[in-house]
Formats: sequence, structure tokens, C-alpha cells
Amino acid sequence: MAHSISELFMNRFMDKNDLYPVLEYVKADNSLDLEMRGNYVSIYYRGGSVLRIFEDKGHYGSIDPRYMPGAQVPQFSLENIHAYLTEAKHIVDIYTTNVKNHLGEKDIQQMIIKENNYSCNSFDTDYFIIDSEYQYGDKRFDLVALEWESTPAAHKLAKTAIPRLFIIEVKQGYKSIRSTQSVKDDKTTESPGLKIHQDDFRDFVSDCDRVQNFQNDMLNLFRQKRILGLIPGFKLGDNADKYKDVTQIQPKVEFACVLANYKTQSTQLRLELQEMEDCLFFNSSFMGYGLYKSGLMNKAALEKELCR
Repeated sequence: MAHSISELFMNRFMDKNDLYPVLEYVKADNSLDLEMRGNYVSIYYRGGSVLRIFEDKGHYGSIDPRYMPGAQVPQFSLENIHAYLTEAKHIVDIYTTNVKNHLGEKDIQQMIIKENNYSCNSFDTDYFIIDSEYQYGDKRFDLVALEWESTPAAHKLAKTAIPRLFIIEVKQGYKSIRSTQSVKDDKTTESPGLKIHQDDFRDFVSDCDRVQNFQNDMLNLFRQKRILGLIPGFKLGDNADKYKDVTQIQPKVEFACVLANYKTQSTQLRLELQEMEDCLFFNSSFMGYGLYKSGLMNKAALEKELCR
């Protein structure tokens, strides 16, 4: 299903008597992230969904009840935006403290979105995060990024600077690198490792029509985020001659991994790499979650790095 939203839904976020106050609240609070999901938008805090706003007027989805088991879920309205989101954020803070690591990778995903889309450094990174949690059948991709290099020529979309799409898998720590199974209450849950995610990606891009529809949807979604001001400094309409609409991208979609807080003494990554096809990995720029093209390394380079 397409993640970009309808023109009618877009207009509601620009109407001061409708959803505009919600949009402005999110833009003023960089701990929040607004993502589009076709017939609704979801607002995230620390990687957890704290509010859903549906295209049907007056239809809202409150914070996920699992973040506050046994407690009364607060209800959202346009009249209590601040009070609701303040309480919802506190609920997620308590949940992440008491249920360790449940939102760990999702929290990191949101930090990557923040650093590359709307932090003080986002103008200088080489990637914008267009989407997160992209659903494909029963599979899910963590992040979808647009590589748009931060050179003046690339930002002006010179003929030699054509952006390209990346699907990014985020892993935290060494225990998430390889596939694992856990059993609880007679129910088996599988946590896929890098190899399975790479296989899912290869299956996804094997269908040319599916890839074309995906690319069109992501370009439209990126355009909508720029119109709404969710990519500060690159808002369409501001400096329009300088930062044009992205209408052309490279035909090939790339797959890359972000390995956060990986313990290099572990052998898990080396073992997983032996089973994987060639792949790209983001290396950090000193400390931080800004993504740079110069920080990309392939499988061979990573294996060499691990042997140092």
C-alpha cells in the first residue's frame, strides 16, 4: 500500500482550523517524528507510536495500550494536543525504562531520522530519510533513504548528480546480527538477522513493476514532507530555484545496514557475513547518526575492518 497521502489529507495539515496545529507542534518538538501511512499518519516518540490521525475527520488512534498495561489510555483531541502528547511521551519513557531494549532499535531509527532530516546538521548530511517501517507483505524495512549528496552542485540537482534510493536495515548490538528464535507461552518468535533481511530485499526488488511503484511512492512522499516543512531548509516553495523538486532518481534501489553499538570482539557479524551476498554498510562519522556517502563500505571492506 502506498504511504504517501491524498491531496485532501495534505490540505487538512495546512488548514489552521483543522490539523495545522498538530503539524506545527511536531515541527516545534524535534523529539517527535511524523510519518505518513496512506490513509493515516503516525506520530512517533523514541520509536514508539504515540498518536495516529486518520484521513476520516475526527478519527484518531491513541497511544498503543501495550505501553501502559492496565492503565487508562489517554484520549486525544485537537483541543488537548500539548497535554496529550506530554502524557504520551512520559508513558513511553516509563515503558522503555521498565521493558529494556523493546524500543531500542526503533529509538535509534528515530535518531537517524532526526539527524538527517531536521537537526542542525541535516543540511550537511548526504541522505534524507523518506520513510520508516515500510511494510512489504509480512516483511518490514526499517528505513527508506534518499541519497542526495550535500555538495552545492548536487543540491541544485545538476545533471551529473542523480539521487538514489536506499532501503536500510538497523541493528543494535551483537545479539541482533544473526537470526534467533525465542519461545514464550508456547509461541515461537523469530527475530531475523541480516541475511534474512537481505534476502527479503532481493525478493522485493526482483519485481520491476513493484520497484517502479515503490520509487514513485517514495518520491511523492518526499515531496509531501518538503511541502509540509518536515524537511527544514528544503521546503518546496522556499528557495525553489535552488532546491528543486526531485523528479528523477537512479533506477537501482540499494540495500545498506546500520550497525549501532556493535561489540567488535563478537564473532556474530563475521559469521553472518559469510552467508551474505555483497552488501553496503554505513560507518559512522566519528560519533553520531548523520549518514554520509563517504562512510559507505562494502562487505569486503567491513571484513577487513573487523580483522584489524
